[in-house]
Amino acid sequence: MIRIALVEDEAEVRAQLQGYVQRHTRQYGTEFAVTEFADGMELLDDYRPVYDVLFLDVEMKHLDGMETARRVRELLDSLDKLTTDNAQGELYLTDVPAFIKAAGGRVGLCDGCSETEMLGVNTVEQLSEVERIIRSRA
Repeated sequence: MIRIALVEDEAEVRAQLQGYVQRHTRQYGTEFAVTEFADGMELLDDYRPVYDVLFLDVEMKHLDGMETARRVRELLDSLDKLTTDNAQGELYLTDVPAFIKAAGGRVGLCDGCSETEMLGVNTVEQLSEVERIIRSRA
């Protein structure tokens, strides 16, 4: 299955593009999972590198497709730089902002996250606590 992120601010165009994907599936049998986003910021707010293809509208109100693509590439390049070359032999996601900044990118803070969305796990006890929180959300 091919995973597509469809980033388009006009609902009619999103529907049209969905139709093209469905037609391709009918004609060739290729299966797609399409996730829709109305803006580049919506995609980036909780971005995870799970998509095989990004369909990006070039002109959107808040964050256009070109800038969205640049930021996704910046993030992916930074993730590629993570190493376990440290005393703990672990990957530190907290290094990513430094990589982005060193490459000339901008780094900002998120003040809309609750403390339970930003927990670290370094012990079995902390893992149990995170598991409890996740299960309580289900």
